[in-house]
Amino acid sequence: MRIGIITFHRAINYGAVLQTYALQKFLNVSNYDAEVIDYRCEHMENFYKTFTIKDKSVKQIIRGMLNLKNTYKKKREFYRFLDQNVRISTEVYDKVNIDKANLRYDKFITGSDQVFNFACTDFDKTYFLQFVKNCDNKLSYAASFGMKEIPDSYVND
Repeated sequence: MRIGIITFHRAINYGAVLQTYALQKFLNVSNYDAEVIDYRCEHMENFYKTFTIKDKSVKQIIRGMLNLKNTYKKKREFYRFLDQNVRISTEVYDKVNIDKANLRYDKFITGSDQVFNFACTDFDKTYFLQFVKNCDNKLSYAASFGMKEIPDSYVND
């Protein structure tokens, strides 16, 4: 059985990357063919850009420039770990082409951590597996909203 995992694998965050590795490793050791779906959420990609000056104060811009080398190095190390330890789909997906993943995987797992947190993803419903054609193929692993209450403006979405 081929399982596609959708998570925050590109986050420059130790917890996010280690849970990505651990979930895939567990599934593969359990005789599943698990692969991380290389989904690129525009909101997340913008958040983790190495350096931007949009909406930054002069002080923030200077601090960013001084830390640029370290920030780049840290990002490079995270991606090196993923490249060496995690099997990621060769196809890169976004909101436009994520439906194609239905042809590649039998089941889908979303999680873990705050994949349902609208602030992290700008309410990208891909993390809710809205693109999966068959509801029986949707699974969630330790997913959370990361907040006590969902704002009323998101309840009916």
